[in-house]
Amino acid sequence: GFLTDNPVEDTDGDGDPTNDDDDMDGTPNYLEVFNPAMVLVKDGVYEDTNMDGLVNLGDSILYTFTVTNTGNTVLSGLTIDDATIGAMALAITPDPLLPGSVTTVNYTYALTQPNINLGGVTNSAIVNATDDGSGDPLSDVSDSANPIDEDNDMDGDLTNDPTITPLTPTAEITLVKTGVYIDVNMNGMVDVNDMITYTFTVTNSGTIQVNSLVVNDATVGAVNLAVSPAILNPSEMGVATFDYTLTQADIDNGTVVNTATASGFDSIGDPVSDVSDSGNPTDETGSPDDDTTTTLPVEDSMSLTKTALYTDVNGDGIVNLGDTVTYDFEVTNTGDTTIDSIVIDDTVIGVTALALTPDTLAPGAMGTAQVIYLITALDIAAGQIDNSATVTGDDPQDNPVTDTSDDPMEGGANIDPNGDGEPDDRTVIDLSEPNLAFAKADSYTDTNGNGVVDAGDILTYTFTVTNTGNTVVSNLTIDDTVIGVTNLPVTPADLNPGQIGTATSMYMITQADVDAGNVTNSAIVTGDTIDSNGDPLPSVIDVSDDPADLADLDTDMDGDAEDPTVFVITPLSEIELTKVGLYVDVNMDGVINVGDRIDYTFTVNNTGNLVVSGTVIDDTTIGITGLLVTPDPIDPGMSGTATSSYVFTQIDIDNGGVTNTAIAMGTTI
Repeated sequence: GFLTDNPVEDTDGDGDPTNDDDDMDGTPNYLEVFNPAMVLVKDGVYEDTNMDGLVNLGDSILYTFTVTNTGNTVLSGLTIDDATIGAMALAITPDPLLPGSVTTVNYTYALTQPNINLGGVTNSAIVNATDDGSGDPLSDVSDSANPIDEDNDMDGDLTNDPTITPLTPTAEITLVKTGVYIDVNMNGMVDVNDMITYTFTVTNSGTIQVNSLVVNDATVGAVNLAVSPAILNPSEMGVATFDYTLTQADIDNGTVVNTATASGFDSIGDPVSDVSDSGNPTDETGSPDDDTTTTLPVEDSMSLTKTALYTDVNGDGIVNLGDTVTYDFEVTNTGDTTIDSIVIDDTVIGVTALALTPDTLAPGAMGTAQVIYLITALDIAAGQIDNSATVTGDDPQDNPVTDTSDDPMEGGANIDPNGDGEPDDRTVIDLSEPNLAFAKADSYTDTNGNGVVDAGDILTYTFTVTNTGNTVVSNLTIDDTVIGVTNLPVTPADLNPGQIGTATSMYMITQADVDAGNVTNSAIVTGDTIDSNGDPLPSVIDVSDDPADLADLDTDMDGDAEDPTVFVITPLSEIELTKVGLYVDVNMDGVINVGDRIDYTFTVNNTGNLVVSGTVIDDTTIGITGLLVTPDPIDPGMSGTATSSYVFTQIDIDNGGVTNTAIAMGTTI
């Protein structure tokens, strides 16, 4: 303000400026003290614009700005600036504003997500005006209309406290969990080390930003599993995945049931969490936190095989009373779950509730049982024993699991009458016993008479076939791939029990045999036979034995040996070198003098039975080292040559000639 005693203006028009009193306070204008002043008070009220009961985007704050002219001068050109909420040069009415006058301005501010994330809006406004009396600018920073905001900026000034409009956003997340079974090894079975891939979907179902999101699932061992992205604005989703490896206990249960928890913090720092709901429609109970149940496509199954082995107890070579059949039962758990209380029944041979060892089988595990059955007269009359067994057990839910036996030796019919995918061929034991004893002997012939076993020599093989069984064997032929024998007929081609047939074959030894050091081979004899009912039986086959080999290995357990026939070839690494020297009168003067020469021819004969390669000649007297012999290599019985010339020196002439010896060297392949 200002004080003046110079009346310069007659504001009332009476011709006397000394009595003008514009503000009618009893003090003339020229004695008046001018004190321009104004106060801005700001209030903010949250409005749930969409009336959904939630603080979210679309809601607003209604700001009321109250301006009071607290001075004694007229103020004009009033505007309000509030940069935080984007209110700039906000007009005030009435304008001008007389001393003591109060006016208000309203402004609606649409909330942003950052406002909501902060939990409120804190801001100050500035009112600007011009003092009409002096023309000077005037401004004031707003004070809050809310008493609890008093000195919230802690500056000691109680007239310009920021206005804080608190917001109460909803911090909420929703976790949905789904599980998908993965057949890791793609074997079509649910087994240990297969997986369930869990997908955890976290949705920010609140109205405030959340962060530091992790998922925990104690059942599957997921600890602080990071959600991506870890910061979510309202309605945004983050995902985490976890692969869980199945245990046998899970498989036996048939399902994996579990619940996870997602947790994090809102942007204000308060914790937020949610227990998972299942994303599987079949798990829906109406609860927001249904367990996630991942059903495993388990299958319960067993495979029973039954083999029969006839035993000639008295060793008379005849099937008769007192002989036995040993039945071996083998049960494999071919399903996904553990099966217990396993027993076997076979009514034909009088077996009831035969216990399996062990009687509880994990998937892939195997149990066995055995029964020795005494052959009866009825069995002998029938010429065979034909039967099937049944295995029964319980799965983890006590549901029965059964299978009818299959005979793995049956020959491949693989009949599946019950359609369970497991063959159920009956076990039929033929009480006939076809068998052959097959001997093969070799005889060597030195074809070229050189005393060395080499390519071109002959091995004569004599095959002897004896029918050691109790059935007639016909159409006997011999195969021996090593020596090129195919379908060699046996004479006679049909053998009664105890009868002998023979065959012979000649084989020419090759260089490959010599290099190998032996001819080792086995032959196979094959014949046809029938059982006591005249029905064809599987072909009778036997592998040859070398009667000269006393090891007598019975590899096929048929009662006779199957040692391969081995003809040993002793390797012979041997060469023979001959050298011929021919004098050449180089200048043709008829006189032996310096400059004349000797032309040497070296001949290397391979007198062994192995191929020789890299053959060279050394003759130090005439200065030859590493002279290559051609051709290279040299086959057994063949020869190679090399030549070299030597020029006479005076010393050679004085000595009356040249005397020398060469050496040939090579390597056997």
